[in-house]
Amino acid sequence: MGPGKPRAPRSVIVISSHVARGSVGNRAAVFALETLGHPVWAVPTVILPWHPGHGRATRIVPDDQSFAALLRDLETSRWLDEVGAVLTGYLGTPAQAKSVASLVDAVKRQNPSVIYVCDPVIGDKAGLYVPEALAISIREHLLPRADIATPNRYELEWLTGSVLDTAEAIVAAASSVGPDKMLVTSAPAAGADGIANLLLTPSRAFLAEHPLVENPPNGLGDLTAAVFLARLMAGEGLGEAVHSTTAAVFEILSRTAARGGDELQIETDAKSLSRPVSKIRLHELSHPARNIRPVPLPDIEIAGVDGCKAGWIAVVSRPGRPLESRIFARFSDLVDSLSNAAIIAVDMPIGLPDRVGHGGRGPERLVREKLGQRQSSVFSIPSRDAVHAETADFTDLEAWYDAHRRASAVARATSEPPRAISIQAFGIFSKIRELDALLRERPELAERVIESHPEAAFWRLNGEKEMTEPKKVKGRIHEAGMAERRDLLAGCGIPYDFLDAAPPRGCGEDDFLDAAAVMLVAARHARGEAVPFPDPPGRDSHGLPIAIWT
Repeated sequence: MGPGKPRAPRSVIVISSHVARGSVGNRAAVFALETLGHPVWAVPTVILPWHPGHGRATRIVPDDQSFAALLRDLETSRWLDEVGAVLTGYLGTPAQAKSVASLVDAVKRQNPSVIYVCDPVIGDKAGLYVPEALAISIREHLLPRADIATPNRYELEWLTGSVLDTAEAIVAAASSVGPDKMLVTSAPAAGADGIANLLLTPSRAFLAEHPLVENPPNGLGDLTAAVFLARLMAGEGLGEAVHSTTAAVFEILSRTAARGGDELQIETDAKSLSRPVSKIRLHELSHPARNIRPVPLPDIEIAGVDGCKAGWIAVVSRPGRPLESRIFARFSDLVDSLSNAAIIAVDMPIGLPDRVGHGGRGPERLVREKLGQRQSSVFSIPSRDAVHAETADFTDLEAWYDAHRRASAVARATSEPPRAISIQAFGIFSKIRELDALLRERPELAERVIESHPEAAFWRLNGEKEMTEPKKVKGRIHEAGMAERRDLLAGCGIPYDFLDAAPPRGCGEDDFLDAAAVMLVAARHARGEAVPFPDPPGRDSHGLPIAIWT
């Protein structure tokens, strides 16, 4: 960082209880945040020898005047621009909430992008374990200022006056109170032997489930709030953050329980904070603000198709029969396996222009405008001459790159401004040529074999909102992104049993879900509901349509 440039705020102010023995309150939050790379300003609200759940414990609570003076010192500190977040937990008196509110305001004035996470530590299954006046003070002074709240299910029940015995009830209740982002711990899971964290945003609801551990140690809520905050400060998306947070906390909990520990052994399992290996089921719930509806399957055969390593993966719907997924070595084999009325949506370009402008064909340019962060998934397809410039199947890598360079030269000569071919696009040219040859040989197929694109399909199915998570990160499957798409497809009517099954051999999990998504576009097309980009579709010199359908 060059001279004169401000240092990016990274420190976190953590305001909660402090115990001499154990891993609750500040002891849990500070260790987790510092382990994950964040300097911490730790402010104790109450000092105890151990968690009161272990037995009688002396409480040392600073008087309200002294506590307020300490926080005012922080408000006027010359280092306040270091602060990137504030996390509050257990408080000792109602007046402390007012002092914390003043500090949060001061930090936000210094840097409006600061994240304030309020963990309203007020109760559990038995009800409030703090005086009602303190709970009311937190509700009135801190929750309205919070960017994110992390109550447990029972605290949310008190805040909303509702009984929350289902995940759907929690979504509805959390939507009725602030803030607009809430991570609810101890939420009901789908199975009786599980428990979950439920994350609610203005338009999304995620449920991260893990197996239930009987008689867990205290401090899970404190640790969850701190790890979740660290994930967000590291730039993770909300769905990804709740998934990795749940995995980390469950892993530490389960390992502590296996050792018979009566306190979370965070220091022993510190690696789990950054690199958890536990498998967590993340799925998406219906959200009141989202416009996701089941897509009725038509009374004719339809198929969604994507290219894959083994050839073509097809998700096929036949009237009166369960969905099926099959691999076909050739696209013509797929077509011949279906009736003459079947609608087929395929994630492969159809229609190749003689020349292209900036950004490839018209459909790619139009669709990218809708996809935000997901627009890089839409490759620029060059001219027909460029696609057909090299037709051999190269097994030698050097020869393959030579062919790519030669095809790129043709692409530059037939584009304005001149543009080469991306490696990713060149990798699918053999399948583009196969499909193109079949449609030119059998032009009647062009009326019922339509081009789609998975991310454009997901955008349409998701109420015209881009997906928040990528399918892959650095070439590897990104579970949060896959879970997001799997849950969307389930919300559109595809059974989880089908979506959770292993894809056919020779097909990646992402190819399988992509084929399922474009199958729903085929269903929309059969019902007259699909929309093309552009509208109406263009035509190439062979009369093939040029459009991406959604």
